[in-house]
Amino acid sequence: MEVDAFRALCRLLRSNSFLKDTRKRLTVEEQISMFTSVVAAGDEQRIVGQRFQHSTETVNAHVMNVKQTLCRLGTHLIYPTHTFGVHPTIAGNPRNYPWFEGCIGAIDGTMIDAVVPAKVREANRNRHGKVAQNVLCVCDLDMKFTFLYIGWEGSSHDARVFIDALSQGRNQFPMPLDGHYYLVDSAYPCTRGFMPPYPRERYHRSDRQGQRGFKGMTTPNDWLFEDWRNMELSPSSRAYPYAAASGHHPDMTVESARAMAAIRDDIAIRMWEAKSGH
Repeated sequence: MEVDAFRALCRLLRSNSFLKDTRKRLTVEEQISMFTSVVAAGDEQRIVGQRFQHSTETVNAHVMNVKQTLCRLGTHLIYPTHTFGVHPTIAGNPRNYPWFEGCIGAIDGTMIDAVVPAKVREANRNRHGKVAQNVLCVCDLDMKFTFLYIGWEGSSHDARVFIDALSQGRNQFPMPLDGHYYLVDSAYPCTRGFMPPYPRERYHRSDRQGQRGFKGMTTPNDWLFEDWRNMELSPSSRAYPYAAASGHHPDMTVESARAMAAIRDDIAIRMWEAKSGH
């Protein structure tokens, strides 16, 4: 973790009473440091205890507490923000409107390096040979995450992760309302509410030049990160503004795929006609 991100996280957790310095003089910074040493670096708790001069029991207790705290923090930062109507980013840009007036965000999968027990290491090894988790990410048009689904092995196919994320009611996946949809990666199915690109079309950032990476969101002078740094939360009052009451089994029928493909074709045709002056 970069220093600026570490300091901002500690400040956010302390200022909103998610974490406090303990009576045994364990600061928030030290608690977060022990957590990242175990979870991110994969250090043994015994080694972390020697490094920070604490017992293994103390390290374990604070690692578990920080884990639970970050999960609670996630409900305050990661939630749907604009689930109906035309998003201002679309409405205010003639390159996007009226073509994508129903779009509310994008979905893609990413591989996050993981430290796992040896017995499940091969199951977590992805096609690039790295031990990782396959994480499904939903992002809105303000470049903010609105849903994350973690825990799947790196060897899992994106479509399988996608279907499980939608079908499990406890996940509270933010389903698009009628007339709205997500733009999704080509690995995901074409079905109502989820529009993938045309086959064999280039769309990854690596295929384009001049795109700014997500890492830029954590630079000290970035306005998005500044908003996050200065955020004040109410731990006892924040709740999901939108949540699915039960699991939603994706409609994988041919009719559903054709319906979404027809919407995609209509957008492409109208864009071409506008460009051609027809």
